[in-house]
Parts: sequence; C-alpha cells; structure tokens
Amino acid sequence: MAVLLKEAFREKGYAFYLESPTNQQFIILENERMEALKKDFPMKKIVLLGHSFGSFISQRYMERYGKNIDAVILSGTSGPQKSLAFFGNILAHILCCFTGPNSFLQILSLLSFGSYNKRIENPSSKNDWLSASKVNLSMYESDTWCGIPLTTAFYVDMSYGLKTIHKNSNINHLRWIQKYIMK
Repeated sequence: MAVLLKEAFREKGYAFYLESPTNQQFIILENERMEALKKDFPMKKIVLLGHSFGSFISQRYMERYGKNIDAVILSGTSGPQKSLAFFGNILAHILCCFTGPNSFLQILSLLSFGSYNKRIENPSSKNDWLSASKVNLSMYESDTWCGIPLTTAFYVDMSYGLKTIHKNSNINHLRWIQKYIMK
C-alpha cells in the first residue's frame, strides 16, 4: 500500500524527504506549493498531522514554516529531551564509524525503544506499548513493513533531528501555537 501511495504522490509531482522502501514515507511540500494551496483554496484550513517519527518532522516544519499552517496535530510525540538527543547522537556517530551506516545494531533499538514497555503491566510482546488494542497490535506485528530494523545512519539522522528541533531558539519559534493535550 505504501508503494502505491508513493507512486500516486510522485505522479502528482511531489518529492520525498528520503527514499525509503518501507511505509515510512515523508512528502516534501515546498513552501511555494503550500502558498499556492492557500491561494487556490482560501476558505480551507491547512492542518499538519504528524505521528511518531513524523511528529518530529512536523515540529521542524512548524519551526521553519509554521505561519503557513492553521493547525497542527502531533500524535505519539515527546517533548524536548536535549541530553538524550545529544548523547544519542554521539553514540550513533561512533557506532556508525565502526560498523558503517547500513548496519543494524540491536543496542540502538533497545536504547531508543526498549524502555517503552516498562509501563505496561504484563506485556505479551515487545510492542505492547504501541497500542492498547490487541487487534491493532496484531495487525502491526503481522505487517512486514512494521517493526523493521533501523540502520545506524537512521539513528544518526534521528538524533541530529531531535537535537535540532529541541534547541531553545527553535522551540521559541513555536510559542504562538496553542497547545491542547488529549489522552
């Protein structure tokens, strides 16, 4: 399904943030295209939705082009964890130097996601933290595109991105956003 969506967007002239064989697809919507959309559809609101890793990319977009959107929904995100991002970036860089950018290291996965199940009482799998719904969890675990190993280069990029979005100067760009927290 991700491949079909990707081709449909590509046919419409969209570029992608990165080339990925997985379901992790990030469309680049250039500032000019966003301005054209607002001009072509002046009565419509532009809402940015970012979930999980996409929430971090959405935060970066808001820092740079936040005035182009009317609302934002961040789901499955976290607040600034500056020390974690800083030291995570150093570790990912070191490991990348020794093992190469395309290596898969379980330690990086454990450090990034391993503690999430700690708040789950009697977890039945390593992914219980993802959803309270056993049906959703089963669908996730049976999907070949979900839960794939991530390369050391991914962790280098992710930790660098987290360092960037969590700089005070960048966070200050977001002060205009009204915050609502939903549980």
